Amino acid sequence: MAVADVRQKDGGLAKTKRSGDADATGSRLRLGPASELVVADYTGLELRLRLGEQDFFEEAEAALGALPEGFPSMWPDVAALADADRRWFLRAVHLLTLNDEAAPASFSRTGALSRLTRWAGARATEPTAADGSFEREVLTVSGWTGAVLGHLAAGPSPEDRARLRAVYDPQEAAGGENGGLAGIGEAVARIVAGRTALWDPPSGGGQPEDLQRLSEAAARVESIVADVFSPYVRARFDSPLNEEFHYADHVRGSMERPQDRDAQVAYLYGELRAEGWRGDADEVLAGLRDLLESGRAPAGQVARLIKRTPSHDLPDTWRKTSTFYDLDRGSPVAEAHLPADTAPAMPRGEWRWRLVGLLIHELLHRLAHPVFVERARAVTRPLVLTEGCAELLTAEALAAAYGADPAVRRELAGDAGEPPARPATPGPAAEIREIAGPDNFRAAYFLGETHLIGLD
Repeated sequence: MAVADVRQKDGGLAKTKRSGDADATGSRLRLGPASELVVADYTGLELRLRLGEQDFFEEAEAALGALPEGFPSMWPDVAALADADRRWFLRAVHLLTLNDEAAPASFSRTGALSRLTRWAGARATEPTAADGSFEREVLTVSGWTGAVLGHLAAGPSPEDRARLRAVYDPQEAAGGENGGLAGIGEAVARIVAGRTALWDPPSGGGQPEDLQRLSEAAARVESIVADVFSPYVRARFDSPLNEEFHYADHVRGSMERPQDRDAQVAYLYGELRAEGWRGDADEVLAGLRDLLESGRAPAGQVARLIKRTPSHDLPDTWRKTSTFYDLDRGSPVAEAHLPADTAPAMPRGEWRWRLVGLLIHELLHRLAHPVFVERARAVTRPLVLTEGCAELLTAEALAAAYGADPAVRRELAGDAGEPPARPATPGPAAEIREIAGPDNFRAAYFLGETHLIGLD
């Protein structure tokens, strides 16, 4: 497996140098099922451009149907590009025109040209590249790859859709599940006691980790995740991996997380939901606040647990979320908070590999498509999708990390030595992947094509 090199900042674009792109996978484009459809023939292009760049572009614009009725041509924007940028852009337009037939009607050709116009000055490749990197960049940034991958996939059969719905929205068992406020105090006490025992054992905890070392490990994690989940993770044109997002810059210690009352309520609510607690959200949140305010729940212990719990947060907020990049507005910055300042009572090597898994897991939350996150929140068991699917993908990437060469493993886990055995990850998320298929599972998670897992 070729693993991407650590990405370098260059001219406002996070460029990626890759090794082994033209390898024995049989597809130098590395666009998965879409690779077989790509046409890259530049015969006669130089002559056509010498005869008139404006005429060439306006013909391509019309052929793509990218000019809405009543709107002027985008040529003035193209003409304003620097010469080298314009030459790159026109070759990109030619490639897009050659491959337009494979794209579904839902693919926005106007949006594709607009994105490529803005991208030309920050491009990472040149048309002369012989390794397929130019084609990959153009087809990804334009949105073609994501649109085609979603279009090519076959959705689940009616029978499989019914099986998937049973995973997302199971019928309540006789007598119902935990929910509402009945027994909530006992549940909170049990959760807090269990989490506290992990972090504050009588024998004392382990050694804290160097946050700088974890940030350096995050750079390698980013490249492994990009490689393991290719082409889906990069096929989304607004994926953080296609813009100036460097995971290493956004790793923080959990000690930095807010621990105020709102954060305490949110923490307990998340832990209850993870255990399948049901009921009206507002009622449960109010009940948790009352427990904390009245002293029936140990607010101090909850605050300490927050500082030891990994999360993926936007700055200045405690809310767990997933954000996406927009070329016009720029990218919100998501921070991954890890419990680096302390450690549970376990061997140091095991804990270091646990932290690698946490780095992967939190990055995968950052890469989840907003549509996937939105649809997940609407089902009866949202955590099966938001957390379960992230954990299942984490296991895939961690397996690649375990199998990497010794130098890469040292980058990830320092002197931790051989990684421990990782348990299998059965459960509802694995059932979703089994029913829908691994490619559909990835397309839903990274591209928002949730119909492929029966989630409309």
